[in-house]
Amino acid sequence: MSQADFSAKATSWFESMTATIEQKYRPPLVKLIKARYTTLAVFIGMLILAVGFVMGPYVKTVFFSNMSYDFIMAQLEMVDDTSPAQVAKLVE
Repeated sequence: MSQADFSAKATSWFESMTATIEQKYRPPLVKLIKARYTTLAVFIGMLILAVGFVMGPYVKTVFFSNMSYDFIMAQLEMVDDTSPAQVAKLVE
């Protein structure tokens, strides 16, 4: 790819992204900025709900589980015709 091709593709991509921003993101953003206190109140309300769900009985969270470090368990699966000597060797 030559420098001119790359530059043309980059310019085309940049222009399409600019058009997308202007058409899709700017109109709702302008409305949200005009109603900034409503937007802030909705955000704080959602934050309170999220914290309430995590702190309440709805979302189960365990930060540090109680684990016994004295016991280790492993599961070993082998094909049916494995010799007992090979199984014993792998288990050790």
